[in-house]
Amino acid sequence: MAALNDALRRSPNRVAIVRDLAGNADADIRWWIADAAAEILDRDAVPILVALLDDADADARLEALQSLVAIDPGAARGHVGRLRRQLRSAEFWEPVVASWALARLRDAESLPVLDALARDLDGDWRGTTARAAAYVIREDEQAILEWLKREDKISQPAAVEAARILNTPALGEALSRLDDETE
Repeated sequence: MAALNDALRRSPNRVAIVRDLAGNADADIRWWIADAAAEILDRDAVPILVALLDDADADARLEALQSLVAIDPGAARGHVGRLRRQLRSAEFWEPVVASWALARLRDAESLPVLDALARDLDGDWRGTTARAAAYVIREDEQAILEWLKREDKISQPAAVEAARILNTPALGEALSRLDDETE
């Protein structure tokens, strides 16, 4: 796929090609283009990614959301209402991806919904992710540091991602120590 992405990036017709691929009948192609569009087009991918937020395929929608947050947080902020609704989705990964997106956007108005999800789904990965996202939004470095110190290998990946997003010097040191321990 890297060679194909490179070829598309060099094409003078890349925007039209990516737009056509985003409308392909095959959900796997739409998922791939949602992932690759930002790499191929950078910020020119924004309108295509916004359109993919309404895709019939959940994987394409979620990939488009992650790509949009990565390349244009301002455009993604226009969709926080959708993200908050996705927190209550029956589709397993939608609340997880929405939680991380809201954390990356530092959307403080989402804290009541994230806190409720963390409480309602305690012990479930969606609740764990919501709790981690809330820590990021609150910039609760201490809570994340304490979580990283626990021997909880099931929920620790959420703490690691929260530490990466919040990205403070203390959290960076904690992640380095954790990497050293796992080697």
